[in-house]
Amino acid sequence: MKIKLLLAIIVLVAAMALICAPTLLLPEGEAAEIYLKAGSGYEIAPAGSGVNFADVLGMRLNVAGNTLSAQEVMRKLHVVRQRRSDIEGKACYYAYSPLLGAGVDVGGQIVNVQIVQGENCLIVGIPLIMGSY
Repeated sequence: MKIKLLLAIIVLVAAMALICAPTLLLPEGEAAEIYLKAGSGYEIAPAGSGVNFADVLGMRLNVAGNTLSAQEVMRKLHVVRQRRSDIEGKACYYAYSPLLGAGVDVGGQIVNVQIVQGENCLIVGIPLIMGSY
């Protein structure tokens, strides 16, 4: 019974993180996409549309221009651990935020947010960026 309650709490926290993440991060007028399971792949739904959280694989936030930096995102998410690499001239951060809960293993480290800062754009993936950047 305790395990079921703990799992229910974890699912609730993860769902709340996906609901709150766009509000915490996105400047007004920017959009977020939610990635849903679809067979062996995924489909994209706009954030705010009625989704079944059991089907959620992750979220992608796209911010055009220089209105938000990777450091601001990590500060807002209270990131406690990060690793940076440069990919195709863009700064790519793999980080862990206790606000977002569980994550995925990337190179032996659990991460639950990936941030790519380009010259004129910012992309945030929870837990990872899906699609190209």
